[in-house]
Amino acid sequence: MRTILLIVSLGCAACEAADPDEASFLETRYVRYVSDQPFDPCGGLARETDKRVEFLFDLLDEPYPAPLSIAYEWAEDGSTLKCDKNVAGCTQATPDGASISSTYLADFHELAHAAHLLTIGTSHRLLTEGLASYASNQPRAAAPQDATVFAQAIERILAAGVPSADEYPLAARFVGMTIERHGIAAFKDFWRKVPRDARFVEVRAAYEARFGESWSDALAVIASREQTVFRDPLCEGTAQAVGDRLQLSITQTCEDEDVTGPLRNSGVVTGELPIPIELASEGLYRFRFSYSSEPKRPIAALRGCSNGAPAPVPALSLFSSQDDVTQYIGAGRYLLNVRVPLARDDDSPIEVIIKLSQ
Repeated sequence: MRTILLIVSLGCAACEAADPDEASFLETRYVRYVSDQPFDPCGGLARETDKRVEFLFDLLDEPYPAPLSIAYEWAEDGSTLKCDKNVAGCTQATPDGASISSTYLADFHELAHAAHLLTIGTSHRLLTEGLASYASNQPRAAAPQDATVFAQAIERILAAGVPSADEYPLAARFVGMTIERHGIAAFKDFWRKVPRDARFVEVRAAYEARFGESWSDALAVIASREQTVFRDPLCEGTAQAVGDRLQLSITQTCEDEDVTGPLRNSGVVTGELPIPIELASEGLYRFRFSYSSEPKRPIAALRGCSNGAPAPVPALSLFSSQDDVTQYIGAGRYLLNVRVPLARDDDSPIEVIIKLSQ
């Protein structure tokens, strides 16, 4: 389940399956989208959806799912979701596969829940939410922690039966570092031995029996361990080299094959064009945007990419349509997501200039 503020998800019995009588929106290899919204899918949505599904099944080391085994309802807002209140998405198992209801398309976190429901089933919420958060990298796994504080937090989650929204990074660290230390096969075996309603003592016993180490020693190692495996399929592909200057004139719309979505961005429905960029050196970079839309309307988002190493973090991550700003930024690969219109209403392209300041 995904809250409005943080990506949090649940394969939940309280969710209703997507209604098969709703209008067909798009069919990909693995996913059947339905929606009553008055929009068409962007040209790259099918490709991006299946890419994410295959990435998740590769992570689990499981065969790809049967065609159209994931039903996915794209809801306009939380009031039309088939989920608990105050969330933005949920996932459940069905006799035909898995069913997602979400206000987002191709939601990585919800697809991760569908992946485990179709392969290894469900487990304690610490593990299911931790796996979905770690696999989707949203939110990022917590940084190394104080061992005592980390152990107390994990045991508190196990006692409560479910992590709170702000505990998802801790759950992701517990799951992710266990996978990195012991491998996915051993983790799946442990997962299957832990029922959804397992008590803390049962989880601890299953962990110690499967991995051959004491619970307290394991948590101390997990708390202090640096992440070594970094995956970011959304940043893959050839990157635009910035060098001293990169100038782009973007004319794509939602109809183009390299555009994903549509998405609701600040109350406006747009497509999203992902552009990997590579900064050769650290320094002051000037970001200039020009587009004939409202001056304060967000036009692009920037984030660092995990390309075998921790992602660099930009100080400024959201740009408006007439922005001209400078920020100090490190070398490395970044993903610039430009919000493009559903259809071209005029001939005005989105102009982007990224320049290394001297």
